[in-house]
Amino acid sequence: MRACQIATARALCDLAQVKSHEGRDWEADQHAFRALAIYEEHVGSEHDGTLRALAALMAAYNQQGKLADAERALPRAEELYTASANRKACAGRGMLACEIALAYAARGSVTEGVQMAAESVKQCREVFGARSLDTSHALHTLATLHLHQGRHMDAERLAAEALSTVEGVMGMHHVNTVPPRTTLVEVLKRSGRFHEADRLVEVSLAIVDNLKFDNPDKAEPKRHPAAVHLLVEHCNIREAMGDLSRAQDTLKRAVELMEANLDIFPEAHTELHRNRLMSMLLGNTKQVAKSP
Repeated sequence: MRACQIATARALCDLAQVKSHEGRDWEADQHAFRALAIYEEHVGSEHDGTLRALAALMAAYNQQGKLADAERALPRAEELYTASANRKACAGRGMLACEIALAYAARGSVTEGVQMAAESVKQCREVFGARSLDTSHALHTLATLHLHQGRHMDAERLAAEALSTVEGVMGMHHVNTVPPRTTLVEVLKRSGRFHEADRLVEVSLAIVDNLKFDNPDKAEPKRHPAAVHLLVEHCNIREAMGDLSRAQDTLKRAVELMEANLDIFPEAHTELHRNRLMSMLLGNTKQVAKSP
């Protein structure tokens, strides 16, 4: 019976990871929550599976921007992380350190977050090796925190390494390449390298455009949620490059996707971009009217 429960918890953790890769983090957190409850009941709080399940749960919270939920899980995560300090080759420990780092950064303790993220990279490399998605996630987390500190060279180097790692494991066109590539895009934008950033966004858009999920409520399949964020990013870059017409077209596509997926994107978020699109349309109309 105990072995069956552990197998179920392991399967739920794997399913949570799959759902997260699909952009369905609202489903991932449910599976991770169930896995965590099973592990704690049957093998205790210091088992590697328990740490992995809690890491998966916090990852789903962080991905959704549910920072209050991640903050509530933080004391438990810190407790388990400290309790497992003397354990060697504990896979869950490095994964949990990564999510603790993000929680620290979310509360404004970026320096503390960087220290924890660096520890996560070290542990993941020791346990999983260099060619691992978990190592890539840790590298990407450290890259985003360095970006937050304004350490653009460090952020670019780590994000490039994270991207190269994912490409080596999953292939160049896998959805897992999108997050580190997005961080690279942000570095390039801040450095004024808009043409390079534009090319990278187009690569990510091509990847997520090929991802469709069954939608029981509508005839059309659902798009990956990352498509909207990438389109908005593409609009920002094109606007910075002075390509206002294409920026407008890109934002229009983003708004249409938001309106078709109101269960994912809050109305206030959609309205914000709808108003921005209207402003762009009015601006273009005025420019045309002034033309001789």
